[in-house]
Amino acid sequence: MPEWRVFLFTWLSFAALAVAWAVATPLGASPDEPSHLIKAAAVVRGELIGDATSKPAVTRVDVPEGIAESKGWTCYAFDPTVPASCMDFTDESSGLEPSTTSAGLYQPLYYALVGWPSLFIENTEVAVLAMRTVSALICSAFLAVAFTALMRWSGRFIVAIGFIAAITPMWYFLAGAVNPNALEVASGLALLVVFLAVLKERAALVPRIPDLVVLAVSGIVLASSRSMSPLWVAMIGVMALIYAKPARLQELIRMPRVLATVGVIFAGVAAAAAWILWTGTLGSMGNFPGADTSPGTAFATMLTDRAFDPGLIGVFGWLDTFAPPYVYALWWTLLFGTIILGLGVARGRKIAGIVVGILGVYLVPAVVQAMSITSTGYIWQGRYALVPLVTVVVFSAVAIADRLGARVPVVRLYVVVAAFVAIGQYLTFSGTLSRYAVGVGQEDLLAMYRNPVWAPPLGIVPWVVIAVVAILAILGIVGWVASRGIRTESSDPIAESRTSPSLAMTSR
Repeated sequence: MPEWRVFLFTWLSFAALAVAWAVATPLGASPDEPSHLIKAAAVVRGELIGDATSKPAVTRVDVPEGIAESKGWTCYAFDPTVPASCMDFTDESSGLEPSTTSAGLYQPLYYALVGWPSLFIENTEVAVLAMRTVSALICSAFLAVAFTALMRWSGRFIVAIGFIAAITPMWYFLAGAVNPNALEVASGLALLVVFLAVLKERAALVPRIPDLVVLAVSGIVLASSRSMSPLWVAMIGVMALIYAKPARLQELIRMPRVLATVGVIFAGVAAAAAWILWTGTLGSMGNFPGADTSPGTAFATMLTDRAFDPGLIGVFGWLDTFAPPYVYALWWTLLFGTIILGLGVARGRKIAGIVVGILGVYLVPAVVQAMSITSTGYIWQGRYALVPLVTVVVFSAVAIADRLGARVPVVRLYVVVAAFVAIGQYLTFSGTLSRYAVGVGQEDLLAMYRNPVWAPPLGIVPWVVIAVVAILAILGIVGWVASRGIRTESSDPIAESRTSPSLAMTSR
């Protein structure tokens, strides 16, 4: 199957589930979404930061009236028994009003990409849903790029299992919200997988221009997503360089197009780091409980009590809505199983690559929290470590595929895993929707269908059906592509057919 078809089909299926989450989630019902909405609406109107306030992490900007009032939407926050029917909002935005946002110092790229619908749509609900939909489409595009590149491996079902294990329900929830977290994860995975694919190519083959474009764009987007993102770029770079064979790496660093791509990524990371240092973002994250804790205690607490935060799999709303126990049991099994099998099967430097990813998930949060505890308190949430989690799981699957290739028949295993994943994704979506439709604690499991006190546009049933169809489409398309493989169609014939004399000598 041509690569463009794989990308298109997977992009649409990923986006369908993310959009279902976008519409089925009440306005403002994702972590700090009002602040992100205000930031996005301000950025597209030219206010990249806004005016300083008495709070270091908060700035004042002018945004449409309806969005300016978004902080008043969250009457349901922190109490899962309260449905979203309590919410009230201004339907039409008649002009600009001042408002404050805790995301004012964040880098503007993501917000410029998703905020533009607010320039043309006056209806508040429609504008927010349009911004969420744009975010879902962009995030899903990067995820589809990553999956398409994964299908170049010989053990396609192995990497397919790793992929569906890595993309937890939390990612789809975040992709359907105005929040840069999901874009950070998807661009990071695209950067890693395409980087590994280029490094894996046969000797003397010049990387295709589309691959290098993906690397440059993914690197810049990842670095510009959140304050921790430049660190994740560095971690992914280390994992990829560990994966590379020295001879292939020596070839690549002599190619002008590769050096140009690396230069563009370095420039993007440098620009992102400069913004973070200039704005002081890392030192202005807000004040949370625990600021009187010592760095040593915070470090130990993160390692022992908070290392495997359920937010890596799914904590929804304002961290007040949890998935069923089945979901956590399933995904911890899949995640740990893939990583442990990778450590057991991989050899040499690939083991080191997995270890780097594990340290990113386990050690980096503890170090960062210990360094910031006295100024911010306990601020770390599980979703902040989704980039290293997703990348280490996929890297482990790649290491397994490299070792076992197509020799191990895992079609039946994929079907079994996909079935359990489908159930988990459905239970998570419907359970979260029920929390907002009727509140948690209803004895009647069908209450959200029979007597909802809140419902998204078009009602409950259509979005449950769309979510189910999207879940089945994702898992079906992933399995179908894994069974058929892809046909690489280079848009750069010279890169496929011609190598320099020096490269040809190197490959012999």
